[in-house]
Amino acid sequence: METITWKALVPTIIVIVLCAIIVIILWKKPWGKKGDILSPDSVPPQGPLKSKEVMAGPVKMKKEYYPPQESAMVEPTPPREGETEKEKEVQALLEKGDEFHDKGDFNTAIYNYTKAIDKNPIYASAFNNRGSAYYHKKDYDTAIRDYTKAIELDPTLSAAFYNRGNAYAHKKDYDTAIRDYNKTITLDPNFALAFYDRGTVCGEKGDYDTAIHDFNKAIELNPNYVLAMANMGIAYYKKGNKENARLWWEKALEKKEYLPDDGEAIRQWLKEL
Repeated sequence: METITWKALVPTIIVIVLCAIIVIILWKKPWGKKGDILSPDSVPPQGPLKSKEVMAGPVKMKKEYYPPQESAMVEPTPPREGETEKEKEVQALLEKGDEFHDKGDFNTAIYNYTKAIDKNPIYASAFNNRGSAYYHKKDYDTAIRDYTKAIELDPTLSAAFYNRGNAYAHKKDYDTAIRDYNKTITLDPNFALAFYDRGTVCGEKGDYDTAIHDFNKAIELNPNYVLAMANMGIAYYKKGNKENARLWWEKALEKKEYLPDDGEAIRQWLKEL
C-alpha cells in the first residue's frame, strides 16, 4: 500500500480552497441582474439625497399655449304668445338642462336636452347645448355630431361653429378647427373668443404671425383678455422675439387673477428669458 505524501495532496488542497473562495464570493453577490424582478427584501434601502442632487435647479416649464376657451351656450327661445303646451315642456327641459350644465352635472344636462330633442327635434340650441355637455365630458366626436346638427338647423348660429372648432382643436384637427373659427368670425366679427382660439391653433401649427394678429384682435375686442396676452408672449417667444415676449407676459401678470394658475407659469418663463 502506497503512502500518500503531502506533496501529492497539495494540488487537491489548492482546488478545494479555490472552490471555497468562489462559493463565498457568489454568496455575497446580490442576486439578479439588470432587468430581473427583485423581491422587496433584495433591494437595499436608498440613502438620503446628496445636496448636489437636491440643488439641481428648477425644471424649465414648457411654454404651452393656454388652451381653447369654454364652449358657448345658446339661451333657450323666450316664450311666445300662443305657445303650445308641448313647446312649453320643451323650453322647460332646455332650461333645466342649462341649469344642470352650469352646475357641472353634464350627465343630467344631457338627459334633459335629449328629452327636449325627443319632444321636438327642431331646436338648434338644444343640440348646441347638449354638444357643449358632451364637450365638457371630453366626448368630442359626439359633441361634433350635435354641433353639426345645430348648424344644419340654423346655419347662422355662430356659437355652434365656434364650439365645433374647439372640439376639432382638442382632437388636434387644426385645419378643420380653423375653418370653423373662420365661419364664426364671418358670422360675428366681434367674437373675441373665436379670434383667441384661432390664434392658439395657428400658434400650435407654427403660424406665429397669424397667431399674433388674432391675439391682438382678441385684445382689441376685450382689453382684459389676459389669456390672449399670455399666448401672445408665447408666439413672440417662439419667433425669437424675447423682448416682446417679456412685454406681453408682464402685461398678463398685471391681471394675473384672470389666469388659471395665478400667473405661476408666466413668472417662471420670465425667469428663463
